Amino acid sequence: NALVLGYQGWYGPHSLQMSLRRDDISRFAPRTSSSVAYGYDIGGGLRARAALGRAYHVPTFNHLYWPADPINFYQGNPNLKVERANNREVGLQYERAGTQAGLTLYRNRVSDLLNYVPAFVFPFLGQYENVGQATLKGASLTLAHGFGNWNLRAGMDYLSAKDDLSGRALQRRVPRTANVELSYRQGAWETGVQLFGYSGHYNDSGNTQWLGGYALTNVFATYRVDAAWSVVGRASNVFDRKYVAVRDAFNGNDYSVPGAALFVGVRYEPK
Repeated sequence: NALVLGYQGWYGPHSLQMSLRRDDISRFAPRTSSSVAYGYDIGGGLRARAALGRAYHVPTFNHLYWPADPINFYQGNPNLKVERANNREVGLQYERAGTQAGLTLYRNRVSDLLNYVPAFVFPFLGQYENVGQATLKGASLTLAHGFGNWNLRAGMDYLSAKDDLSGRALQRRVPRTANVELSYRQGAWETGVQLFGYSGHYNDSGNTQWLGGYALTNVFATYRVDAAWSVVGRASNVFDRKYVAVRDAFNGNDYSVPGAALFVGVRYEPK
């Protein structure tokens, strides 16, 4: 059961958004999440904003009660606590004459972070446990610009995610990612290429298993038959790059990732 209240207001160059939510979840005590955000139009296409929020993450049924599973080396943990977070964010947004740019800085303090922990002793059944206190902070930068028939979009993210007690990086969090998309539109056709880059990261909470970074390339094309119908095609990981995103912390086996793939389809969007 849940009750949600929300408010949005605009007062000249000022804007305000507030929300409050109360959830009554079986097995756990009632929980409240909230947020307040403020924006201000500086002028010249520039806008500043700031936000505060309180959030929580309730363990899933599988996190809590999955039976001992020797096939997948996993079992539930009925002693899990609810993850709680305090989030802060500030940002600048620019939009003018076909150009969009944004910068966001954030800092999230998380208590009882839900985190998977493998087991290294018989019967090797890993489970989720709580990390007492963790801090996730970082920055996101975005850019979009149109010039003639060309459109450019790019983004970059930096993340520092650490266990406050041990000082180690949280497992499987990629600290740096970047993407670039360049597309060209002519008549009914639009074609483009996308590049994605991911830095290396630790696979385990002990920071002993390092997974190297990698880059992927996609290409796409769209032909618009009329206002409602279009034919779309996409080739993903066109160079069939071999990479590792997640590794089994117990036996060192790498999880499978998609290789080169081709998708073709028809899209209908009634106007």
